[in-house]
Amino acid sequence: MANYWWNDCFYKHDHHHRITTDQEYIRASIPCWVSQHYVPKEKVLAFYKEHWNGWCEDPPNWFDDEFKASIPAYVMEAVEGED
Repeated sequence: MANYWWNDCFYKHDHHHRITTDQEYIRASIPCWVSQHYVPKEKVLAFYKEHWNGWCEDPPNWFDDEFKASIPAYVMEAVEGED
């Protein structure tokens, strides 16, 4: 998980079934569909903390209500703990 999806994957279907090559989306989507037991948590949490404010200020097309609703609680708790 940490190697392929984080480093090597260069395209994926987004949550609207569109093909995307957006590396930010690929990384951001990992905790939304992978069991937290296999998620590289330190990387994912640091990534979310680094990008969250930017996504909120200037949202990419994939950062919609549906995507936000799919983000697991442990990720949101870490992001919200930064405020």
